[in-house]
Amino acid sequence: MILNAVGDIVLSRKVAEIAAQKGWLFPFRLAEEILKQADIVFGVLPGPLSLRGAPNSNKLRGSPHFRIDPAAVKGVKYAGFNVLCLANNHILDYGKEAFFDTLEILNGYGIKYLGVGRNEKEARNPLVIQKDGLKIAFLAYTYTYPATKNSPGCALIKEKNIREDILKIKDLVDVVIVSLHHGLEYSDYPLPAHISLAHKIIDWGAHLILGHHSHVLQGIEYYKHGVIAYSLGNFV
Repeated sequence: MILNAVGDIVLSRKVAEIAAQKGWLFPFRLAEEILKQADIVFGVLPGPLSLRGAPNSNKLRGSPHFRIDPAAVKGVKYAGFNVLCLANNHILDYGKEAFFDTLEILNGYGIKYLGVGRNEKEARNPLVIQKDGLKIAFLAYTYTYPATKNSPGCALIKEKNIREDILKIKDLVDVVIVSLHHGLEYSDYPLPAHISLAHKIIDWGAHLILGHHSHVLQGIEYYKHGVIAYSLGNFV
């Protein structure tokens, strides 16, 4: 079983302008052959796939709002992505309408997603994939747009929750992968608090941590039985 994992796939702003001229396959042409060699191709989609909704007024002032042309999913599918982390600081930038459009579109294209849901329980549910006799569980968390008992959103980075979720699934699968959308933007080294959290997550039973959000590559650490990629940077 082969896993390919990348960081943020930013398909709004300048990328969208270029895609309007060259098509949505263009951003992926140089990498699709390599990506497709894997059984699981993981990436992060920072923003909803939708033309609907209004900018979320609850977002911090000055923070950009991302929204992605639904046609972009054709490029994502073409490149081989079959698992997307949606737990990030842009997925609800245009509200619930655009959020649910995203889930519907990904379901329609057979692309699995994790880290979000109609409520907190759903957002924290592991995505389990079985391939070549291996069972792999994915969990994903971020700091923003938290799902609650009655509202949609992301699984929140809370040590208590992450520990509970890992302990609940680790004996039922062969590999536990935890995705974390956090970190200081454009910093090439993880914060001490994030190193500490990553070590705890491995201690609780995870085997691989995939970090993202800093938009640049950070280090990879081999810690005990696990591997920690502190930030996979930007892919597109």
